[in-house]
Amino acid sequence: MIVELAIIGAVGLGGWVVAQLLGRPQSPPAPPAKVRAAAKALKEGTATAAQLHEAAKVAEVAGDYELAERFASRAVIYAAVEDARREATRRSPLDGVADTAWRQFVAAARVPDAEGEPDYVSPRFRLGLYGLDARTLTDIRVMQRPRRGEWQGHEVWLADWAPSAAGWLEDPEAQYTALAKLTKLHGDTITKKHAAALGQPLAGDEPATLSGLLAVARLAGLGGLSRFLSAEDERFPNTLRAYRASNGIF
Repeated sequence: MIVELAIIGAVGLGGWVVAQLLGRPQSPPAPPAKVRAAAKALKEGTATAAQLHEAAKVAEVAGDYELAERFASRAVIYAAVEDARREATRRSPLDGVADTAWRQFVAAARVPDAEGEPDYVSPRFRLGLYGLDARTLTDIRVMQRPRRGEWQGHEVWLADWAPSAAGWLEDPEAQYTALAKLTKLHGDTITKKHAAALGQPLAGDEPATLSGLLAVARLAGLGGLSRFLSAEDERFPNTLRAYRASNGIF
């Protein structure tokens, strides 16, 4: 609340105070509409992270960097709260998988390096909060025309964004929807093609479960999952980490 009051009190005053100190008296300027609206929303408890981010940008453009920082720091807090609320209401798209288990799986799928930023792109061109690659995203029509190419010194899968996916890299809900669609697609294939692997120990670990195999498929694709199951030398450290982080959830 103290931060909200500081923001409200500072709206539009930064440049005015400087003018007074420089001996050029003038009336306090009217703050931009988006800044006023964000300050009002903070006071009323209805502000959103997106609204605060936008107010921070407007304040920065206006040259009020202190106010911009205050809005930006509050936006980070609001974004975390909104994210936690969304995660707490996720419903499982998989038959027979409880909502609580699904939410645990989604949490394990998040990329730590993304630090909650949906526009994260890894050095190997894995995208968003869940580190989905371009070839995988073409399977659910988020991207199109996949091809091999170079990204930051690595040979990776590249693709073009589908017209319907405008803004996907900035939209956490669109990324969650992609994860859910991809998991359902992979789950259908695993239960038909790799049912024999379920319940069997892999690499000395506990028996494989659907959630563990889904984690491998998300990272390596269905072809990579087939190789993971068929040969120990195809179980690379990153896929093993993903497998172990999710195996046993369901």
